[in-house]
Amino acid sequence: MEELQLEQKLEPLVREAGLLLVDMSLARAGKRLMLRILVDRKDRVTIREIGVLSRRIKDLLDGELILGNDSYRLEVSSPGVGRRLESDVDWERTVGRTLTLQLEDDSYTGRLTGRDGDSLLFDDTVRIELSKIIRAVEVLEDRPQSTGHTDRGE
Repeated sequence: MEELQLEQKLEPLVREAGLLLVDMSLARAGKRLMLRILVDRKDRVTIREIGVLSRRIKDLLDGELILGNDSYRLEVSSPGVGRRLESDVDWERTVGRTLTLQLEDDSYTGRLTGRDGDSLLFDDTVRIELSKIIRAVEVLEDRPQSTGHTDRGE
């Protein structure tokens, strides 16, 4: 089964669990298939929710023989802090979280409050165009920031 077809089968299960499908990969690892699924949501996903979703996915895969008779390993988890953010799902799931952005000539750290078209909005009324972002990651601590901007020469 192609990854796209598999994603279309799994997406409804993920949505029913109140989660977002962040990423999915299917690859052969020796004689077995390896299916890796990353899920998240704005309020963070719990280990219990991942366990419940994992069992539902396994039941679907086994019940419909979606992967045929191949043996497989299933990994369901949430993306870790520090994982590169770049998709629409990433911007949706990280609302309310602190992000660090590497821009063309500067860097910025702030709490994401939303998205408006091609721009990200932050709680200190900063608007940053997606096209200006070179790299974005979530940071663990939400520390108060005086300006949010960091000059490289300081």
